[in-house]
Parts: sequence; C-alpha cells; structure tokens
Amino acid sequence: VLKWQTMRTTWAPSRARAPRSSWRLCRAGAVAAPAGVKQALISLSDTTNLANLGNNLQSLGFSIISTGGTASSLEAAGVNVRKVE
Repeated sequence: VLKWQTMRTTWAPSRARAPRSSWRLCRAGAVAAPAGVKQALISLSDTTNLANLGNNLQSLGFSIISTGGTASSLEAAGVNVRKVE
C-alpha cells in the first residue's frame, strides 16, 4: 500500500476486477468499478488546487466521484463529476 500523504488517501492495486498492473483509488465506501473503468473518489476539506487535480485525473481517463462541497467546486472548475452523499 502506497500512501500519498498530501491528499490523505490510500492508493492500492485493485485485485477484485482489474489486472494487477492497474491502480485505482481505494477509499472506504468506494463502489467497485467494472474492469477497465478508472474512477477517483475525491472528498477534501482543503480545495486548494482541486481544479488542477480534477482536470488532470479527467485527462488521464478517470471518472470523478465526489461529495457535497468538493463536487460543487469541481463543477465550478468545469470538471465532470458524479455527486454522492
């Protein structure tokens, strides 16, 4: 498990449905995606540089899933996001 301390999230290889070489964002409550689908769950209290993060993940082919205020900030920055509660 590789921890990315600045984002306070945990990156781990997905073994459930994707090949060992693929990586996806794993957090408590995340819904498993079908093989080949890349999803990122973003929920931050500090939204500094959030637009850059969202745009970069989207350009890499990730679909973005986010909560309340974070989702609103991403939408305001022009990032396609699916809201969850």
